[in-house]
Amino acid sequence: MTSTVSERRPSRLPAWFRAMRPRQWIKNLLVFAAPAASGRLFEPGVLVPSLWAFVAFCLVSASIYMINDVRDAEADRLHPTKRFRPVASGDLSAPTAVALAAVTALAGLTIGFLVNVPMVVTLATYWLLQLGYSLWWKEQPIIDLAMVASGFLLRAIAGGVATGIVLSQWFLLVASFGSLFMVAGKRYSEM
Repeated sequence: MTSTVSERRPSRLPAWFRAMRPRQWIKNLLVFAAPAASGRLFEPGVLVPSLWAFVAFCLVSASIYMINDVRDAEADRLHPTKRFRPVASGDLSAPTAVALAAVTALAGLTIGFLVNVPMVVTLATYWLLQLGYSLWWKEQPIIDLAMVASGFLLRAIAGGVATGIVLSQWFLLVASFGSLFMVAGKRYSEM
């Protein structure tokens, strides 16, 4: 039996958790790139802050996903797969999603602050850039690519920032161009 796009088996996960898009959290594994590249990932003084950075990025990015879903709810309702998102489908109200977005952003920033000040600055920069993307820059072709790529780059930078690992120019170049390449390839495949 083949299911069509219009049919989707109900999820057992609560709507508020699905709205946080846990499947997208794999992107946050980029916080382990700098510690892994340095060969120090499994040192306790590096692994623990890296794990906290991962959790903080999951929370802060979940905040952006929910804000984006509230903003795009009308358009998502017309999309064959996005219409199943909790806000678009009506499983989660827009005010609840906004409140949850505020809570997850605050929780992520608090964790970042507990790691260190540069980590909270990195998280706040990510959140502000992605908020701008969600609200204004999404429809601007070149800015669109730069904003999405910056999200990947900031995740990679966060691993170094959280652990005190100095990021080399080569690491930053590879991370920057790798991020841009990934985003450009994704946009090209969407066309």
